Amino acid sequence: MSGTLTLTAAVTPSSVRMSIVRMKTAIYYIDVLYPDGTPYDLTGSVMYFHASNGSFVLDKSTLTAGSPAVAQGIVFSDAALGLATLTIDPADTETLGSAGVFGMPCEFTLTGGSPAGTLELATGNLTISPSVGAP
Repeated sequence: MSGTLTLTAAVTPSSVRMSIVRMKTAIYYIDVLYPDGTPYDLTGSVMYFHASNGSFVLDKSTLTAGSPAVAQGIVFSDAALGLATLTIDPADTETLGSAGVFGMPCEFTLTGGSPAGTLELATGNLTISPSVGAP
């Protein structure tokens, strides 16, 4: 499963609706733009993705190995052009039950970079559907 998300670096966060399948790889190509449509330079920033329903948590970031508590899973494919890729691996959803659809709030944030501070890029919902067969 894959898709493209356009996130706007603005006062009001973008809205996202993401859907993945349990125990399958999901790839999202991310474009971060200013409200006027020009690319947001991600150089020097750290991007985070967080989703949780209370009993299940999914965290990804651009932090490198050895950074505290957050798994890497976001890569800046071209930081100057505001391009990133989020990969959710099969193991990330392994602990969910095999039956039922799980929905949970999710968000993308940026820290560091310019301007300094934390910028909430997007909020929304992540839906995880059960796998219906072999990989």
